[in-house]
Amino acid sequence: MVCPFPSRESYSLDIRKMNICEVPVTGVEQWFALQVPTRHERRIADALQNKGYEAFAPSTVPEKRWPLKSREAEIALFPGYLFSKFDSRFRLPILMTPRVRHIVGCGRMPIAIDEREIVAIRNVVQSRLPVEPCPYLDQGARVRIVRGPLTGVEGVLLKASSSYRVVISVSLIQQSIRVEVDGDMLALCPESEQVERYRQAG
Repeated sequence: MVCPFPSRESYSLDIRKMNICEVPVTGVEQWFALQVPTRHERRIADALQNKGYEAFAPSTVPEKRWPLKSREAEIALFPGYLFSKFDSRFRLPILMTPRVRHIVGCGRMPIAIDEREIVAIRNVVQSRLPVEPCPYLDQGARVRIVRGPLTGVEGVLLKASSSYRVVISVSLIQQSIRVEVDGDMLALCPESEQVERYRQAG
């Protein structure tokens, strides 16, 4: 079912999934969030990659800075955080990396991030669509993305001030990003009574 909302109106989506984070599985490499100083995310990710770890510091270049085409023009999509994949049993080399403050978790227990969230964020970054950080969102009527790099992802529809936007959240760190999409990429979740009430109210 194609999203029936008029294209001239604008909405936001908060991507919310079950089992967003989980206790690490022994002997398995999983994705974790690392807290680092702001404006150093990319540099620390490079240091981890040089150690042989998979690391990801999502960033974008705002449209007004596109002509610069340099790292100096980039802004972090999750300021103060980057993501790295490793076996939590052997996390000491991660923690010893300069400027890594800690691994996000519960006390001293690292909490793993659902890999689907990382995949969704990577797809957004690679899509080269306009993307930016935004406040964390956790309320609204549920919809589903039916076309494009985020196909199959369900989210929460919220009214915004311009164009359709998809907000992808990492619940563990309570941060989100939003990317503009076409309205015909969205479908209502038929099982969501909240969506129906939202549509009728609009």
